[in-house]
Amino acid sequence: SIYGNGGEGKSRLALELVDWASLQGWRAGFLDTRERDREFSDFSPDRPTLIVVDYVFLQDAEYWRDACHYLVENQQALEQPVRLLLLDRTSGGSWWQDFFDELTTGGREALARSRFGQPMLLGPLKDVPIMELFEDAYGRTVTNPNELLLALQRLVPNRNDAQANPPALFVLFAADAMKHGLMPRQWSRDMILN
Repeated sequence: SIYGNGGEGKSRLALELVDWASLQGWRAGFLDTRERDREFSDFSPDRPTLIVVDYVFLQDAEYWRDACHYLVENQQALEQPVRLLLLDRTSGGSWWQDFFDELTTGGREALARSRFGQPMLLGPLKDVPIMELFEDAYGRTVTNPNELLLALQRLVPNRNDAQANPPALFVLFAADAMKHGLMPRQWSRDMILN
């Protein structure tokens, strides 16, 4: 499970993982939960499978808890490896602890052996990756990085933290704005998002 603020890059990171897994021969993709019509107990993959679920806690969290239980408890019975990646803006609070508490001893041991047994926070970018991301999207080297960083910080949704870095999505939108002739001093949050 990966969680973090909106625009930090959770879905983009998951998409990169899906692309990579697909190239490795895995069946991989985002599950359209509106079309979820069968239980995981009927699931029998014919090749390694990666399932990504975005905004899991806005949906049927109990269903996903049950799916996780099934996959953890039955991983030895499945003929192919299955990975379930849950994405959200929250860690799920007590959801994760409830899930862990309801596992059997074998399930808890299997999860404890996993490198990814606990939800991971995807935090904001640091200054250097922000510039690399911006310049990659902009297609040119930035001549005044300090001015650009200050302009990007003005776009941060949470204005309570003046030192906070902008989400990756805002950095990409700002690069697109600059490609279209809008200089950093002209940027506003509304202009970048529109």
